[in-house]
Amino acid sequence: QFRTVLMGGFFFGADLITFYLALQYTSVAIAVTISALQPIGVLAAAALFFGERVTRTHLALGTVAIVGVVMVVLGAGTDRAASLTGNLWAIGALICWAGYFIGSKSARRHIDNNAYLVWINLIGGVMLTPVIAIVGLDADRAISWSGLGWVALIVAVPGSGHVIMNWAHRHTTLTATSLLTLAMPVISTALAALFLGQSVVTVQVTGIAITLAALAAVTAYNARQPALLRRVVGRVDPEVL
Repeated sequence: QFRTVLMGGFFFGADLITFYLALQYTSVAIAVTISALQPIGVLAAAALFFGERVTRTHLALGTVAIVGVVMVVLGAGTDRAASLTGNLWAIGALICWAGYFIGSKSARRHIDNNAYLVWINLIGGVMLTPVIAIVGLDADRAISWSGLGWVALIVAVPGSGHVIMNWAHRHTTLTATSLLTLAMPVISTALAALFLGQSVVTVQVTGIAITLAALAAVTAYNARQPALLRRVVGRVDPEVL
């Protein structure tokens, strides 16, 4: 089982580390919008591992999505929210997030969802603990009850998302699961503006809209290919096709 889950578990832990560090140097809007490029990476890797076909339409829409991300990053201006360090960590998180999706899809063909979740959390915990010990602990400040409440929300909301998403990997394509992640930049940016006071300018909103539209078009185009569904899922209801 360890060999089966190692890729997914490693990239899960690496994504936790890189995304955590990205948020120390850049805004939530920039970090999650860069991560929204994940379906492009998934499509490229899936062509090698799962027999998916990448066409000129994929490449054209991917280019449009990149333009949208550039608008979001440059639209933040030259303050700390747009630092090169934060953007680089966010790009690292993007690569790890795509690797986690690919590894999870592969592992779920051979292992039960509950067992897989136990393994990736153990691996992620081992990887993340020394990073937190070095850069994330404040010896002069004890965690408050309100802080514990935020921790509980992290466990309940994103944790439940991992449970459901990894269950879905056994029953659908990578492009379909990737499509479900495209709402993250919109939701995260709105919540960051509401709770963290992070400003979002018009050019960033436009860039987010362009990125989401392009990525949605990529995944929708790919999901319309019945042959791909048969190869990846193995058994598809004729009514779906």
